[in-house]
Amino acid sequence: MTRQVKIEDAIRVAMENNLPFYAYRKPNEDVVFGLQLSSLMPQKSGEKGFVVYPFTITEQTPQLFIKQEYTLNNFPLNVEKRDVSFPKENIEIEFSQYETSAQKLISDMVFGKYQKAVLSRTIGVEVDARNRAAEWFVSLCNSYPQAYVYIFSVPEIATWIGATPEKLLEYDGDSVTTMALAATRRVDEARDFTPKEEREQQIVAEYITDKFNSIGLNVNISPRFVKTAGPVEHLCNIISANGVDNSTSQQLINLLHPTPAVAGMPLNEAMIAIKEAEKRPRRYYSGYLGGVEKNNTFSLFVNLRSMEIFPNRVQLYVGGGLTSQSQVDLEWNETEHKAQTLLKTIKE
Repeated sequence: MTRQVKIEDAIRVAMENNLPFYAYRKPNEDVVFGLQLSSLMPQKSGEKGFVVYPFTITEQTPQLFIKQEYTLNNFPLNVEKRDVSFPKENIEIEFSQYETSAQKLISDMVFGKYQKAVLSRTIGVEVDARNRAAEWFVSLCNSYPQAYVYIFSVPEIATWIGATPEKLLEYDGDSVTTMALAATRRVDEARDFTPKEEREQQIVAEYITDKFNSIGLNVNISPRFVKTAGPVEHLCNIISANGVDNSTSQQLINLLHPTPAVAGMPLNEAMIAIKEAEKRPRRYYSGYLGGVEKNNTFSLFVNLRSMEIFPNRVQLYVGGGLTSQSQVDLEWNETEHKAQTLLKTIKE
């Protein structure tokens, strides 16, 4: 007889006992849950589970794979609590520091050093985070049906939750699909996207198309449309290709991460610039994560609209693309609006 535990209860038990687990809900689909009680090991081909990749690999932020040893249908009745040391919180900056970094990036772009750079910031909130994480996950699923909602925890390394709008790459065994997502306006703004914003999104679309073409894939590109993501909207194209094997899909992941939407353009110059500007690691923010099936199919999303969970605090990560035409006050306000997706949830 199948015994199914409620998702909120499963998350709560896993969090209370410091166990590695994940849960996610793809847009308009059912929740998937996985719990791993054995020691974490590198992913093996064909294993079902959840992969997490940081913005950049470091000793503190390795690639993670949580194997689906247990689901909601066979959730273990008795689990033993593990004693762990949680990671330390990240550095936070105020507007004055953000302004200095943004002005330096904008000045460099005025002089043609690069075309675009994405500057992120971290916002801390004191809250009983680990005890409320389960209810937050359910709330995000209910509030944002079009988002990829997830929570994962490898307690010694990282615990994150988010509701991201951006797909990195999906592979169904034959075709791959991604999206070129960029530019931001509030849902309640009565204005068109500006030429600057249209160009920002076009840079991302051209970059992704070039990566597909570089390995011989014939690209299908949808017309540009407006994609809603909670309190904000973005410009988007769906980009896909057929006749793709597993090896090529893995190659595409490496080619696409990180995209100009989270780093900048040209990529190498932007990566160097934002590392200096941000003065702290992004950890798993703007990396990618998602479910992997036994047949090596997967659906990976960029880790945006996300926050890191600590025992008595959360740190939200938000960012925005800067160009030579950017205005610092407006860019700061954009990050404030993006943060509302999660702030609204944790303050309810």
